[in-house]
Amino acid sequence: MRSLILATVPDALESVKYKMPTYDCDGAMLCAFTSQKRYMSLYMEPRIVDRHRPELKHLNLGKSCIRFKSIDQLPLDIVGQMLEETVEAIDEDQASS
Repeated sequence: MRSLILATVPDALESVKYKMPTYDCDGAMLCAFTSQKRYMSLYMEPRIVDRHRPELKHLNLGKSCIRFKSIDQLPLDIVGQMLEETVEAIDEDQASS
């Protein structure tokens, strides 16, 4: 996950929040992830997750959470696209403020 995030958004800032690796872009949360007992979770902007529900329908989805048992289940190209869309949304939100 870390490699994909930093390859897609090289200036993302890494930190730990709520005991999870978290990535911020221009002061806004880009994503976070964690490992649970039976699965891993990737947390992203709810609007972006919702937009990509059809491509992620084989996974267990929450409002802002994508749950997967193996990184092989995660469509990394789609996640990369979602990260790019999140950066664009952050830029748009900051431009309109």
